[in-house]
Amino acid sequence: MADLPITPLSYRRFRKVMGARARVPREAFINLSDSERANCLSDRLLQLIAMPTEQCNFRCRYCFEDFQRGRMSPAVVSGLKRFLTRRAAGLEQLAIDWYGGEPLLASDIVLDIQSHVRDLLQRYPGIDLRSSMTTNGYLLDRDLLARLVELGVSHFQIALDGVRELHDTTRVTAGGVGTFDRIWANLEAARESRQEFEILVRCQIDRGNRDSVHELTDLYAATFGNDARFSLVFVPLSCAVAKSEDPSTYLDPAEVRSTLVEAWTYAGSRGIGIPPAHAGPNICYAAWGNSFIVRSDGSLSKCTVALSSPRNQVGRLLKDGRMEIDNEAMNGWMRGLWSGDETELGCPMIGYAETSR
Repeated sequence: MADLPITPLSYRRFRKVMGARARVPREAFINLSDSERANCLSDRLLQLIAMPTEQCNFRCRYCFEDFQRGRMSPAVVSGLKRFLTRRAAGLEQLAIDWYGGEPLLASDIVLDIQSHVRDLLQRYPGIDLRSSMTTNGYLLDRDLLARLVELGVSHFQIALDGVRELHDTTRVTAGGVGTFDRIWANLEAARESRQEFEILVRCQIDRGNRDSVHELTDLYAATFGNDARFSLVFVPLSCAVAKSEDPSTYLDPAEVRSTLVEAWTYAGSRGIGIPPAHAGPNICYAAWGNSFIVRSDGSLSKCTVALSSPRNQVGRLLKDGRMEIDNEAMNGWMRGLWSGDETELGCPMIGYAETSR
């Protein structure tokens, strides 16, 4: 999201969001008041990570989700649309990130809510919308991609675990079938589209596939290297964001650095650019006061990694479109905004979500 200036209401908004427990002097707040941190408390910005279903058609060997919850009910969908309607008049920026499970298992819900957002943008044209989706890509055929892009979903993130032989050992369907060929075919079909969108291909690396990274890079460069709508990024798998029956497959910190340097050096030699570095403090979305995960049952969370933690439930979306917030739970996730601690800002889950309430 773009930077916004500090406003005179920022401190009062901070106290309102944090509640009476937030005994922070105004001077301490001002010391943290660079524009990015002010954004974290602005009523003019809103980020929703929406989970239209928590079911998935994949069974990736390292996935941390338990698939215990199903689709959003009509009541939750209605409540979410009413919430967006209530908030629209005061918004300058709205981010809707579709997540799961696999969100495209509930593509009808995604399309319904995005249609509602499109109608709101006609009433409030000053809202800057960014709508994205994290998907396994299996159901993202050209027709569905076109419908999503028309409704404003323009950023997609799709993971590959190397070339076919390796990917198909880790990212399989619920029935145990490999998925590489279908995902790749969907990516190639997207390339033939004339629509404007961005697809980030996320190459996930561990000890099992790091020796094949060059091969995937070559395949990507030959297929998508000349299409600016596609980009490639390398991401190491770690125990912080995945689970595995064999943790020894994860890269240790020293290996992460050397592996990423080597991967990006080779990618550069194939004409693939390195993503620009983020300027300013690293503030996780879970530390933002205006960022919420709307789960499929209407409960509200902060972190997509700690979905099973009791501390990750911070409220509930009501049928009338209001949010019922647990201020004490919110305080825990936002504590870095006044402590200034880099860990609490960068990953507020650490030392908090792992403990029980």
